[in-house]
Amino acid sequence: DALDRSLPLAAAAAAAFVLPIAVHGFSHWSAVEPRDPYALSPGLIRFLRSAPQGKVVFADLETSYRISGFAPQYVVAVPPAHVANTRPNQIRARRLAVLHFVRHPNVYIARRWGARWVVLRRSEDVGAVERQGFRMVYEDDRYVVFNVRRLR
Repeated sequence: DALDRSLPLAAAAAAAFVLPIAVHGFSHWSAVEPRDPYALSPGLIRFLRSAPQGKVVFADLETSYRISGFAPQYVVAVPPAHVANTRPNQIRARRLAVLHFVRHPNVYIARRWGARWVVLRRSEDVGAVERQGFRMVYEDDRYVVFNVRRLR
């Protein structure tokens, strides 16, 4: 009986201690990273959504992961933690192909995996793909897309 009467008093005391901290915390809250540095550009998303559906896109792992969430396209590889590790998925071979491509861009690596599009960040070696004669079909200030089925 005494315990039942002290319960509301204990709840009020806990609220009196927690409420000012919660109010202060939420009123001074801000995102640690206000802009996502890996976010796809709106133009790239529009391009991939308007491109023929179900084609294969070859890009670095982080970009590929995001593409798979925004556009009805297949990607060659995503970070290994985001795909089932089964023999048919070949996650190790796919990841190694992407990593090799990022270091030494060669469009024939992308073609070997059935890619129609190669998406490169501006910070990657865009010139290496251009020198191989493939047609650029989209560009903005952050991304460049090549059609690896067609030469210029």
